[in-house]
Amino acid sequence: MRKILVVIPTYWPEGSGGTLATHLIVRLLSQTGKFDITVLTRTRNPEVVPGVRYIVDPFTKLIEKRLSIPRIVELRYGKLIEKYDVVYVVYAYPFIPVAKKLGKRVIVHLHDYRPVSPSSVILANQAENPTLLKLALDSFKVKWFERKDSKSLFLNIGEVLRTPLIAKWVNEADTIIAI
Repeated sequence: MRKILVVIPTYWPEGSGGTLATHLIVRLLSQTGKFDITVLTRTRNPEVVPGVRYIVDPFTKLIEKRLSIPRIVELRYGKLIEKYDVVYVVYAYPFIPVAKKLGKRVIVHLHDYRPVSPSSVILANQAENPTLLKLALDSFKVKWFERKDSKSLFLNIGEVLRTPLIAKWVNEADTIIAI
């Protein structure tokens, strides 16, 4: 029986379409009886799938949003990752290089354009010929229209700087699932 660790900072019923899709995949995989599945999330009350274990750790959200440092992931979760054959990553990109370093197969499920766009979206005006510079500039527009505060614009600098790292990590995955 293959052991799968699903790492998703926000799990259903929190979140939106990406978390629901992940929940449905977990449910489908669990119904086969071929997998031993554990979900690592910060969601306190995830919708439980029978036979699936859940590890609730609020720190996973910080790793997704602010502490994208694989060394921190390795120190905190390395022993956990070692127990699994496959690490299924959703939005938790710093787990990828750690899992690969430990010799694990990695599946990345993309629910947005985060590996190429700091704002996770590609606006219609960029659909034809997006460049990282144009996407970075657009990310500041998106953040401003979403929140209308200078703190979001300041934090977006970190998102712009992380984008090439995230792209590199996703490139290390064995399998990428895209919407």
